[in-house]
Amino acid sequence: MECVENLPLGSFYELLDHSTKSLPLLKKLTVVHICATSWEVSIKGSTALSDHSLSKTSHPRCPFELSVDPEPLTDEDRVTVDLDDALRAVEAMAEVQVLDIHVSPEMSIGVHWADSLLALYKLQELTVTMSVEPDSAIGAHSLELLFKELTELPPFWKEFIAAEESMICTDLRHLRLVGLWNRPVGVAQRISQCLRVRRRVLGREVALEELTINLDYNIMPYEDFLDFKRAFEEAVGPLVGKLVFGMSYVDPEDW
Repeated sequence: MECVENLPLGSFYELLDHSTKSLPLLKKLTVVHICATSWEVSIKGSTALSDHSLSKTSHPRCPFELSVDPEPLTDEDRVTVDLDDALRAVEAMAEVQVLDIHVSPEMSIGVHWADSLLALYKLQELTVTMSVEPDSAIGAHSLELLFKELTELPPFWKEFIAAEESMICTDLRHLRLVGLWNRPVGVAQRISQCLRVRRRVLGREVALEELTINLDYNIMPYEDFLDFKRAFEEAVGPLVGKLVFGMSYVDPEDW
């Protein structure tokens, strides 16, 4: 097992820059778990597709683990390492088929989904779990960016790739979204727009085999959840093979 913990910032970036040379194992990982909170940014990977849950402590079949302490800078109101940095590390892992992301809202600000997901051309399952703050719209904004870039690549990338490759994650079959929203107005329509485009461009009967939505019950009253569920069933249901809805409590301490 390759395990690197509590690296200083300089060493972290050095590892990212030379990851495929120093750790050839990265090229073989098929399942990756990212956890990005204010107290830890970690990446765990496995070569076994059955290892869908690599959170918590070292997994018995987890041959790779990278952990850093994202200490805040003293002169800026931000952290030194965040979700964007973790996704950059994953770019070297071209064989990844399952990506599981747990992130607190402040660690997702400014994330560039397409920059990293474009490299994961074999990705089939994506899970994004985000803790939700009652008065914060960060989670909804990050989700908006994800679906925007799942729909169409940013203009910058179109100058460098072929037209038939102008959509990321073309093998994506399963998408799971946990937590994320405190104000879900318009979310169903935005996701519906994305899935309609992907279904048409990819020439499939359904855009996804399964879409799972699991909302934080501490943020959304049950009556609002039922309204949200009905809106999703109407707007998104016909575009996926299976639509799963649920409610749970999202606690970063359990990650």
